[in-house]
Amino acid sequence: MGVEITVTDLTKRFGRQTIWENVSLTLPAGEISVLLGPSGTGKSVFLKTLIGLLKPENGSIVIDGVDITKVKEKELYEVRKLFGVLFQDGALFGSQNLYDNIAFPLREHTKKSESDIKKIVLEKMELTGLAGAERKLPGEISGGMRKRAGLARALVLDPQVLLFDEPDSGLDPVRSSYLNQLIVDLNAQIEATFLIVTHD
Repeated sequence: MGVEITVTDLTKRFGRQTIWENVSLTLPAGEISVLLGPSGTGKSVFLKTLIGLLKPENGSIVIDGVDITKVKEKELYEVRKLFGVLFQDGALFGSQNLYDNIAFPLREHTKKSESDIKKIVLEKMELTGLAGAERKLPGEISGGMRKRAGLARALVLDPQVLLFDEPDSGLDPVRSSYLNQLIVDLNAQIEATFLIVTHD
């Protein structure tokens, strides 16, 4: 179903530079929300703050009933497990094929058997339109396929919240449209809370 995220009076500064001030918003559980703005306005900083990688100067971020600005690192680690992130460039390991890239979080964060991992990876690859591309390396595929592989990897731990950082950057209009439709279809199927950060 996804979880609700409530941001109240959030302010972030780097030294004397205020990135944003007194930001309040609610991301409804299970819905797609979009954070829109030109480059350099602090959208990626907002994402990093949302998952606790950056600390705000003041304000609160309540995720599934927990204010992550007030918790210790151990609790923050637990809250982070709710998230899946699609990074701007897909952030794949160039030396690993798509299968191993997508399996990585499962091997790193779970004790699942290789047969269970295989089942999950193939299911997520099917879901993102990558069936049959398991053995390809990131350098052998298009930018659109790299984004979808990054998305499949973000999905393998069945996150409650999916964050997309500029998902269509670097894609032509056709691939961009395909990816956008895939995001809408996925939201209907997996019922997670989606936040898309984009300038487009």
